[in-house]
Amino acid sequence: MTESDEQMLIRFFDENRQEIEDNGFTERVSRQLPSRAVKLNRIWSVICWIVGIAFFFMMDGVGQIYQVGLLIINEVVGMVTSMNLSFYSFMAVLLLLILMASVKVYHIAID
Repeated sequence: MTESDEQMLIRFFDENRQEIEDNGFTERVSRQLPSRAVKLNRIWSVICWIVGIAFFFMMDGVGQIYQVGLLIINEVVGMVTSMNLSFYSFMAVLLLLILMASVKVYHIAID
């Protein structure tokens, strides 16, 4: 489609535009349609929240989260204490950071 065809179509639709008055029909319909669905959705959401919270406490969710947190902290501490932080590993981390920064700058430059 050429530029002149597009301009002709735009001009045609602008000249033949018709406004149809709905006298508030659309607003009345949109107010009535979702009311039942919204109420059911809210009721269902509250029921799911109550069941989820009850299940969380029945399964000792707080204790489970506490135990998982302790395991994660122990693993991180063990990993950090087992690292050999020599000069070469410092250089590798530094080169990795420079590489990541240059890739980010490259992606920003492309966009």
